Amino acid sequence: MRILAYILLSLVVLGSLSMSLAFPWFWGKNQPAVRQQVIDVQNATPLSEQEIEGLQYMREEEKLARDVYLALYEEWKDPVFERIAQSEEQHTSMVKQLLDAYGIPDPAKDEEGVFTNQELQALYTQLVERGRESLAEALRVGALIEETDIQDLNERLESVEHEDIRRVYTNLKAGSENHLRAFITRLEALNESYTPSVLSQEEVEAILNNTSPHGRQGMVRENARMMNQHEGVQGQGRMVQAMRGQGQPYQQAQEDNGENMTTPGVGKRQGFFQRLMRFFHFGWWR
Repeated sequence: MRILAYILLSLVVLGSLSMSLAFPWFWGKNQPAVRQQVIDVQNATPLSEQEIEGLQYMREEEKLARDVYLALYEEWKDPVFERIAQSEEQHTSMVKQLLDAYGIPDPAKDEEGVFTNQELQALYTQLVERGRESLAEALRVGALIEETDIQDLNERLESVEHEDIRRVYTNLKAGSENHLRAFITRLEALNESYTPSVLSQEEVEAILNNTSPHGRQGMVRENARMMNQHEGVQGQGRMVQAMRGQGQPYQQAQEDNGENMTTPGVGKRQGFFQRLMRFFHFGWWR
């Protein structure tokens, strides 16, 4: 039986090596990372002034959203702000990758609530003050930010010539639509209403009625899940602390909340092979 087991193990190892040669993604090689942009600018044409200005502005606009949500989470401890602040951290990092790749100066400051663009600086102060009036008003502030993001991205997409920038902006827009749905469905759960002030009512309804898992019903379920998870959880707010440079590193906070931000599925494959090796090591033939 021991000989048979070793033969089986040899077949598994040879099969795995064959798979890794034929399909590099089998071991996680060359597999695209989740929310990670691969930017190749070696042969790219120079950016236009409009594209440069757009990237610098979007870098700070995404940071503004993150910083406002962090402040409002501290005020109300509603998990929707924490989760969306986490997403905005990824968004502003995506824009920074483009800035770095093209050698464009990064206008964003490390300090929370501080901006190079003075219009955004004033807007941050106004939005945080308004959001501190009530939880419902804070959620309306969040929806307003996402409306504005969507409108700005629509305008930027009309003039973008580089495909990598277009791809990032498209991803940011999809994220903002998800966030808008989350804020409005959270308001509805509180029996509160929301009136659009940047997009038209028809545009907002189309976003809300998206039939994908991220549509209105999907957001209702996700908000309910977040609220249930939030209740009684020890160490809540670790992601907020990590984004502010406190406590665990941000990557670790994401992993602790069930998100693999690098290569999807690798952990599951590793777990399978680890169990397989343990099986042969402590095999049933003994």
